[in-house]
Amino acid sequence: MSGGPVGTTWAETYRFTASTLHRPSSMGELRGVITSGTRVRALGTRHSFTDLADSAELVSLERLIIEPVLDANRREVRVSAAMTYGALAAWLEHRGWALQNLASLPHISIGGAVMTATHGSGLANGSLSAAVRALELVTGDGQVLRIDDTDPRLAGVVVSLGAVGVVTRLSLAIVPSYRLRQQTFAVARWADLVHDVPALMSSAYSVSIFTDWLDRHELLIKSREGDADAADHVGSALTDLPDTENVTPRRGVWGPWSERLAHFRMDARPSVGAEIQTEYLVDIRDSEAAMEAVRRISEPFAPHLFVSEIRAVAADDRWLSMAYGRDSLSIAHTWKRHPEAVASALPVLERALEPFSPRPHWGKVFSPLFDVTPLYPQMDAFRSLAGELDPGGVFRNGFTRRVLGLG
Repeated sequence: MSGGPVGTTWAETYRFTASTLHRPSSMGELRGVITSGTRVRALGTRHSFTDLADSAELVSLERLIIEPVLDANRREVRVSAAMTYGALAAWLEHRGWALQNLASLPHISIGGAVMTATHGSGLANGSLSAAVRALELVTGDGQVLRIDDTDPRLAGVVVSLGAVGVVTRLSLAIVPSYRLRQQTFAVARWADLVHDVPALMSSAYSVSIFTDWLDRHELLIKSREGDADAADHVGSALTDLPDTENVTPRRGVWGPWSERLAHFRMDARPSVGAEIQTEYLVDIRDSEAAMEAVRRISEPFAPHLFVSEIRAVAADDRWLSMAYGRDSLSIAHTWKRHPEAVASALPVLERALEPFSPRPHWGKVFSPLFDVTPLYPQMDAFRSLAGELDPGGVFRNGFTRRVLGLG
C-alpha cells in the first residue's frame, strides 16, 4: 500500500518532502491511513506548482476503483475524485452527455481541479467547482461524510484545498453532448483586445487571449454549434494560424466537445512542461485597466515568459473560489523555468494588480508576502468549517498554515 520517495510536481517546480505515498485499494485502507495519527494530504495528478499538496505523508486514490455512475434523470454523474477530466469526457461523450466546462489540461484529476477552483473560459461558464452537486469525503477521524447541495456547507467544502478531508467521490452536473469548433487568430493591435473585454469574452462559448504583452497577440475562439459566428464579433484584422502537435484541433472543423473544449490533447504532453505558472483573477469590470497595468510592467520580464493567457470565468458561490461573487478575468503567465526571474517578477506583477483585488490561483505560484485573507469574504467561515470537520488538524500543512491561517 505504501511506496518510496514521492518525487516532484509535474513541472518539477517543487519536490515533495513527504516520507511516504500511500496507495490504498479499499475504503478501509484509506480510513486506516487517515486515522494513523500523522499529518496526511491527498495527492492527485501533481499539477500544482507549490507545497499545496505536501504533508508528512500523502495518499493517492489511483488504486481505489470507483466506476462512474450516470443519472440521466438528474442530469449528473458520480465519479471518483482521482478520475481525470479527459477520461470522464470520453466516457460521457460515448453516452451522449457532456460537461459544461473543462480546464486547459484534460490530464488533471477531478478532485484536485475542483478543490483549487480550476477553470476553463467563458463568461457563461463557471469554474469546475461550480458543477459539483455533492461530494463524499473521509474526515480526520475516519468517518465518511456526504455533503450535497441541500447542505449550506457544500459551498465551503468544494473549494477547500484538501484542508477538511480526503474527497473520494463527486457528483457533477452534466448537459447533453454538443459540438464545438476552434479557430485561432492573430490580432495586429493591442487596442483591439482592450476595447471592450467583456464583449470580447462573451463573443463565443469560450474565448482565450494569448499574448506576450508586447507585439504578439492571438485569440482562441471556441464556438458551439448553432451559436452566432464569433469571427463577426472579434473584427476583420485576423488571420488563421496553424495547429501545433499537442493541441486539440483548431482549424475550424466541427467535432465533439470532448475533443475541443480543453486546449491540449489527452494523449500528448500538457502545455510546455518545463514551466512555472502564475495566475490572478480580477473583477471583469476592471479588465481593461488590469490588462493595461500588466502590460506596462511586462517588458523587463519578456525574456522569461513563454506566453500569457487571459480568460473569463462566471461568478460562483464557492467560498474560496477565485471567482466567488464576481464575474472574473483570469490573467495567467506561463513562465520559462527561471525561478529567480519569476521570484523577482511576482512582487512587481502583484503591485500592478493590487488596485483590482487580484485573487491568485491556489495551485500556482504567488509571492510569499501576498495576503489573500482580505480577498475572500467567507474566509472566517471557512476557517470555522475546517475546525469543525478537522479539529485534529490531520489535513493541515505548511501551505494552509501560511496562506489560510489554519493553525
